[in-house]
Amino acid sequence: MASDSIKNDTTWFPAEEYMSVKPPHHQEDWHTIVQTIIYATVTVVFFVPLVIKAIFGVQDEAVTTATTNESKPKSTSKLVIKKNVVSVTKHSKKRKKAQQQQQEKEVPTKLDATTATTATVTEVKVPAFLLPTVNFTFLVIVFLLIASSPNNIYSARQVFLSALLLPNECQHIINMAEEAASRNAGQAESELAVSPEIKTKKEIGKLEKILMKPRGWQKDRHEAYPTTDLNVVHDLQSNDRDYLEQILDARLSPLLERIYGVSRESIRANDMFVVRYDGDFGQQSLRRHTDSSHISFNVLLNDAFEGGGTRFHNRAANSYMDVKPQPGQVLINNALVDHEGLATKSGTRYILVGFMNIDRKNPFTGESLQLHSFASWFSFPWLMCSLNEAVKDLLSEYSTEESRGLMSSIASNSLMTKLLLRVILAFETIGDYYAPHGVVSLVDEKDTEQYIQALTVDYEQNKASLRKSTWFTGQHINVAFDGKVGDEVCIL
Repeated sequence: MASDSIKNDTTWFPAEEYMSVKPPHHQEDWHTIVQTIIYATVTVVFFVPLVIKAIFGVQDEAVTTATTNESKPKSTSKLVIKKNVVSVTKHSKKRKKAQQQQQEKEVPTKLDATTATTATVTEVKVPAFLLPTVNFTFLVIVFLLIASSPNNIYSARQVFLSALLLPNECQHIINMAEEAASRNAGQAESELAVSPEIKTKKEIGKLEKILMKPRGWQKDRHEAYPTTDLNVVHDLQSNDRDYLEQILDARLSPLLERIYGVSRESIRANDMFVVRYDGDFGQQSLRRHTDSSHISFNVLLNDAFEGGGTRFHNRAANSYMDVKPQPGQVLINNALVDHEGLATKSGTRYILVGFMNIDRKNPFTGESLQLHSFASWFSFPWLMCSLNEAVKDLLSEYSTEESRGLMSSIASNSLMTKLLLRVILAFETIGDYYAPHGVVSLVDEKDTEQYIQALTVDYEQNKASLRKSTWFTGQHINVAFDGKVGDEVCIL
């Protein structure tokens, strides 16, 4: 069992040895980027000015003369004796000569010279364009360093394929869905039979649609891109959700944490549902779209059909790649990746789908969820998804008749609304140019059972202390850019 210090690191993964392709170690990469930014800052602040001074400095010399330091002989008194004058004079000369010789031996000669000091003044004459250029270059370097993080390169546009469910678990989820559909059909029949005259035309139409083939399945939950589905929160029973929750906590939470460098508690399912595609009737495919979330996943639950699969588009290159997983395999992608559901030609195809939001704080309590800045504010996909959601929420808030002012004018102007969303789409397309596309198969099929077993064992040993994702609380809510909850809330 790994130590707590390792478990707190989002790069640690209990089934790492069974991954054929290992995602980047986010914490290490982020640390390297921060170090490089610090080095670049120190260079710009301390060393660049020295280089500029050396290149553009002009020296002016000014000479200053100091006060003359001259040795003056001491005054001596002279006694003149008229008698013996010659002898005294001769004696004085001999004594002076001896003293002079002695001074030359013991004391350095004192120079009677003028001391001069020279001061050098350097004036730096910098071209007007240089400092703005240095500052701009520094900002570009910082931007490119942030843009080189794994969240903006590795996981931004790639699709990840991994094992998630065993065959018996796939069949169990299909059975759960069909039982839920049967309950829905029985409830719709009962409601139509009881006082149909007091129901509105819309209510009757909704009940009749549930009874259409395939019976009991919802057919109008997603208005823009309708799917034949059952919502896990609304349609499945609590024991079914408990069964799913254990699998998702044990296997999907750590996988999302490993791929995207997010904290487990920051993961919230904004919508989770079982989709049904029928080749002979009903819905066969889903047109091209992006999802209303940060991260999306879908798990194939069976193989009793022909056709199907998911097509992922590269808007920049005008190309696509088709992915057809095996039953039990999960496809995970950033929600900004353009994709579509390919037509099921015959049989029935079941998939489990989740739209996952990554929250910086709990939208209900405001509690911080330990989400790293490189996985949020410095992650361009996360930023664009959050901005998209926030703009829609903002426009919805200010579109009422009671609202006044600039935002109300923008919200009521369909042209401005389209312009804002077009700008967001333009940045998403830039991301298509910048980040590589591709399919990354994380686990070989031969290692599927060992991989799932390793995740399950780790979960059973540590589930009491493991941080939990939010799967069934907080679906169908709008979260503003400040992280607070918006309108509709679905809590169980």
